[in-house]
Amino acid sequence: MSFVLDPFNAGVEGELLSRAARAGFPLVLKPLRGSMGRDVFTNLRTREDLVDTFRYLVSRCKPGEKLVLESHFAGEDYRVLVVGDRVAAACLRRPANVVGDGVSTIQELIDMKNSVRLENPYLCKKLIKRDREVDQFLQRQGFSLSHTPASGVEVPLRGKANASQGGDSIDKTHELPAAVKDAAVQAVAAVPGLAIAGVDILFDKNRTPVEDSFRVIEMNSRPEIEINMYPWEGEGQDAPRDILDVFFPSSKRNDAPLTQKLALNLEQLLAPLRSASADEVLVKKVPAHAYPVRVSYSLTRRDGFSGAEKSALHLAARRAGVSGRCETGSDGGRLLLFGTEERTRKFIRSEARRLGVDQDSRRPWTGVAAQGFSFDS
Repeated sequence: MSFVLDPFNAGVEGELLSRAARAGFPLVLKPLRGSMGRDVFTNLRTREDLVDTFRYLVSRCKPGEKLVLESHFAGEDYRVLVVGDRVAAACLRRPANVVGDGVSTIQELIDMKNSVRLENPYLCKKLIKRDREVDQFLQRQGFSLSHTPASGVEVPLRGKANASQGGDSIDKTHELPAAVKDAAVQAVAAVPGLAIAGVDILFDKNRTPVEDSFRVIEMNSRPEIEINMYPWEGEGQDAPRDILDVFFPSSKRNDAPLTQKLALNLEQLLAPLRSASADEVLVKKVPAHAYPVRVSYSLTRRDGFSGAEKSALHLAARRAGVSGRCETGSDGGRLLLFGTEERTRKFIRSEARRLGVDQDSRRPWTGVAAQGFSFDS
């Protein structure tokens, strides 16, 4: 059960309490339009909590904005990625939390967990931050940031499970029941023209029958697929593959080992589009050899490259059929070079002096190789 409220109507607090009585506690109060779980308050259990939260949201509302009051369904939060007519990935989203070690304060535990999140390509920008909801959750438990929880005790910090609010994402692609997956696919199919969506589902695995154990609560037509690719726990799913298979069914992905660490230089590709100097960019095909020789050289020069030097090196790389990157610094720099043995040697022979290459410093490069030739400054 859900209701839309205009926070600027006269007597709206009376309407709020009347609707709450009809729906029954606990309740959820949130903006009608929003994203990433901002200003979503869940599991409101008393009239006092509801009115206090309502007044807080009204203070943040702009003219014309509306709020949604809805029943709180007790279940774990899942993000199900539907691509075409199938589920590509699914993850359990757990609200921000820390687990006590018997020594550290809650603030110290948050700091330690954030340091681990910084190592994740997706979660590094979605740290646990203190705000009204965190303070509210700790207060309800009789805690503060200076409290030291016992070893193994989990301390919830929020009610909503969004990763953007510091939540954990746990891959459940192969564990979610078929009935839940089917409901996600059907929800997307019900929207004409929608081919991909992140479907948010509350699921209680202990509730029976399974058909009554979940609720579809939201769909996002522009889902963050990174949550499925880089989970906090479990195996990341290859969502881009499924998207390309649906939108470009005649294409074929190259799974050769050399392509596993081969990328495009997006900054170079997008630059003419961002500057409006081009309407489209034709991406060069990956050569059949896929750059089998990937090496690095030390550079002896400490200054950067002039515009004329960069142009000359771009032309030389194109003629030699190599890709690479020049990185310079006060203590020297390095050249990353990718191609065949013959072509990389040819490029070095012709451009060693211009680059300032120490040819005895050649070493294998095991990092990601980017197609194209670029400079770090």
